[in-house]
Amino acid sequence: MRQLEIIQRWIDENQLVVISLLEGDRKVIGRILHYDSKNRACLVYEDDGKSVHHLALTEIQSIKRTDGMKKGG
Repeated sequence: MRQLEIIQRWIDENQLVVISLLEGDRKVIGRILHYDSKNRACLVYEDDGKSVHHLALTEIQSIKRTDGMKKGG
């Protein structure tokens, strides 16, 4: 399955994901609200911080489903 299809499925399912950023060792745990393939960016709602992040794909190292990952661990 193509990455775009996977991301769209996660959006449709309101899947919790962990996004590892290239800057520092920072991670964002939240839900992808929108993926803009033209501008190669996504909007992510961070559950804990109750904030929305606009992330360019060039800032992202990886995006993975949490698969039951507990917060803080």
